[in-house]
Amino acid sequence: MRVMGVDPSTVATGWGVLEGSLPTPHCLGSGVVRCRGTMSTRLSKLYAELVRLLTQYRPYCVSLEQGFSSSNVQAALRLGEARGVVLAAAGSLGIAVAEYAPATIKLAVTGDGRASKEQVQWMVQRLLKLPRPPAEDAADALGAALCHLQTYAMEWQMGRGQRR
Repeated sequence: MRVMGVDPSTVATGWGVLEGSLPTPHCLGSGVVRCRGTMSTRLSKLYAELVRLLTQYRPYCVSLEQGFSSSNVQAALRLGEARGVVLAAAGSLGIAVAEYAPATIKLAVTGDGRASKEQVQWMVQRLLKLPRPPAEDAADALGAALCHLQTYAMEWQMGRGQRR
């Protein structure tokens, strides 16, 4: 199975593509889409880059964090806009989307639902046998992809999954 994890942001969106299954998925690529300019320019660039990456890697599924509530209303709105772009890009290509709570992703990657970004980054490097730590945003995206692979494996074992 090929999964693209995405860590949405209107400034630096992390992405990572995994292929295979646990315990040894292979990282096909990862990186960060950096956007500058007006909000419409950033969202447009993010959409174009995501469509390019999705077309290049052709994942079965896109995995990302669920939205969250925040005391900073502006930050929550910006995140919602970036998430909308991710959903639109995947939807425009007919790619399934899976969403997970941030604590679920951290738990899947580190064994601790309250893990720090540094702990997620460290574990992603170890689990994927990467030569160096991925960028923080890319590590979060790879964590989302790992979470989906783990969830899918558990569902398959319980007889609810579909072979991909």
